[in-house]
Amino acid sequence: SSPKIQVYSHFPGEYGKQNTLICHVSGFHPPDITIDLLKDGVVLPDTQQTDLAFEKGWQFHLTKSVSF
Repeated sequence: SSPKIQVYSHFPGEYGKQNTLICHVSGFHPPDITIDLLKDGVVLPDTQQTDLAFEKGWQFHLTKSVSF
């Protein structure tokens, strides 16, 4: 099934203050998925990703984040 994608920041955005961009992808199957976080079309370095996890009915979820 198609994934549900949520993109948000850890804290409310405030110019000049460090924050974390979070992309949470859930409700997908099969578990073969790649998440890339981009800025101006370029993949951001130093991202962190959770381990692949699953819920009832073998629906998977994964979170990737990066500080900015």
